[in-house]
Amino acid sequence: IGPGISKVGPGDSKVGLGDSNALKELRGPRDQDTLENSRLLSEAYRKAGYYSKAEEIGSATLVLQREILGEKHQETLNTMGIVATIYHERGLYRKSEELLLEVLALQREVNGTHHRDTLWAMGYLVVVY
Repeated sequence: IGPGISKVGPGDSKVGLGDSNALKELRGPRDQDTLENSRLLSEAYRKAGYYSKAEEIGSATLVLQREILGEKHQETLNTMGIVATIYHERGLYRKSEELLLEVLALQREVNGTHHRDTLWAMGYLVVVY
């Protein structure tokens, strides 16, 4: 799946975090590479079915990205989409919808209506509705 992540499922007892923690210790939690790695880790947990852990990491990453990169940065928007997806998969439909509406508005502003990321946000909103 990625550095330090072994392919596991919800029934497995452990997901390896080796490289993720090493990067955080080396560069600090506010480093852009660390934030990207955290976003990818959140996505890996989501895909493995560890939704609460994915939400925890994704939400924490999103807070830092908004602060450091700004809400209009593409990496921040990507993380917002991941967190919205996690909310949806956990049955938190209202939270998912609210975050996706925010993502859609920002994607339109930053990338325009016909950009693939804007269209993804539109399409995922249809799934939520």
